[in-house]
This record gives sequence, structure tokens and C-alpha cells, in this order.
Amino acid sequence: MKKTAIFTFLLMVLPLTNTPIYAGEIAKEGSLLILGITSGFAFHELGHQAVAEVKGIDMKWKLNGNWDSDRKDQVVSLAGFGAQILSTEVMLNTNINKKNSYVFGWLAYNVIGAIQYTIANEIARTRGQKHNDFQNIKTDRFVEAVIVSHALFTAYRVYKNKDYPVWIGVSRDKVIVGLKKVF
Repeated sequence: MKKTAIFTFLLMVLPLTNTPIYAGEIAKEGSLLILGITSGFAFHELGHQAVAEVKGIDMKWKLNGNWDSDRKDQVVSLAGFGAQILSTEVMLNTNINKKNSYVFGWLAYNVIGAIQYTIANEIARTRGQKHNDFQNIKTDRFVEAVIVSHALFTAYRVYKNKDYPVWIGVSRDKVIVGLKKVF
């Protein structure tokens, strides 16, 4: 099954290129993409851990990526999503090279992850439960709307406008959405 999927993917992608793709390039770019996705996931989880440490909350991690703590805290639950948004904005609003597989993988995790978490929470809601990251969030539907909106906004900026002219600034008491335009 895996061999068929890889072969089908290569048959679809290779005709789209003007230059030959070598096995070494595929391995390098694929590795960078997977490393970017993994880094996005790790940064999300690190957001939970960092806030828990600051608040003196003991985190207990499970092998499946879920966590539990000695006390419930909404800010710790929100911290993973905050880390995703923060990393996205740093990547899109700095002069780092955005045309590489590592950055693309990390951004892909941030976009797909936000949507996946929302879908998982909605599925859990049908059973009268909440997904692990939403357990302690009082207004989970609002949080779902924010993270999905940001994910779609990020996807638009990455796909449609390669120069990333739209930016978001967040401070303690305000959120600023700006447009960079050269006249």
C-alpha cells in the first residue's frame, strides 16, 4: 500500500517539474518537510509545558502526545494554540527564507493542526466530551473559531501572496492587523 501511494505521488508530481528531480533531493526535501512538521508539533506541546512551568503546574505527559496536570488551567490549555500562532507570525513576519521545506512543514502543521484539533473537539462533543487541548477552555467554540480563522488566514498568505504582505501584531491589550504596501 505504501509503495503504491509513493509511486502514485511521484507520477503526479514529477511531470509538474521542469528540471529533473534526483533521489537525493527528494530525500533531503522530504526530511526537511517531516522535520518542520515535527518541530511544529513539538513547539505546540512546548507552549503547554512552558506556561505550566511558569504557573507552577506539574505536567504529566502520555505517549500519545496528550497530557494531564495536577490542576486544571485554561491558560495552559490555550498555550499550545498560542505557540502555533506565535511561531506562524514569527515565520511570516521576519526575513527568514520562506521558500524551503522545513518552514513549509512547520506552517503546514500549524494550519492543518488547528483544523484537526477543532474537528477532534467537535467529534468529542458529539459524545459529550472535549478533546484534550480543549478540556479546560470555557469558551471552546470561540477558540475553535479563532484558531481555524488564523489557520485559513495563514494558508491564504502562504498560498496566494508569496510576499506575505498582511501581518498581525498582538500585545497585552490589543490586536493589530496591518497591510504592508509599497507605493
